[in-house]
Formats: sequence, C-alpha cells, structure tokens
Amino acid sequence: MEKEGIVLDLQTIIRLREEFRELSKDLRNHLGYTEDSIEQVSHTWEDDNFQKFYAKFNQDKERIEPLFQRVDQFEQEFLNDVELNLREYLSLQDDI
Repeated sequence: MEKEGIVLDLQTIIRLREEFRELSKDLRNHLGYTEDSIEQVSHTWEDDNFQKFYAKFNQDKERIEPLFQRVDQFEQEFLNDVELNLREYLSLQDDI
C-alpha cells in the first residue's frame, strides 16, 4: 500500500516562507503604486464615471487588506511553526 503525501524539508519551508513574504510585499507595493497613480489622475479627472471608479477602487482596497493579513498570518504562524518543528525534529535526529 502506497501512501501519498507531501514531503517537506527544511530548505523547502524556508524558501516557501520567503516566497510568501515576497508575495505579500509585492502585492502591497503594486497596490500602493496603483493607488498613487489613481490619486494623481483624480486631480485632473473629475467626471462622474471616474469618481465612481475611484470610490469603487477604495472599497476594493479595503476588501483586499484581509487577504494581505491572511498571507502574512499563514507565513508567520503556520509556516513558522512547521519550520520550528522541522528544526526540532532534525536536531533530534542528529542525536540518535
């Protein structure tokens, strides 16, 4: 009987945590760049359609923040715990 599962090693977890940190940082940076660009345009475009778009963007921006928080939480809590457990396990293996 063959069992399927995920094989994790310490380097994979470390790399995955770094990728999640970069993802969160990149998403925040891109949102910031977009926000800055829209803010600049808002000074010259004052028509109703743009104002509706601008209001919708601000609503969407507020809705996306929990996604950033979840990505950070996953990396900082879950993956950190996995890394710590792997480090502890590997140290125990060295003693055997």
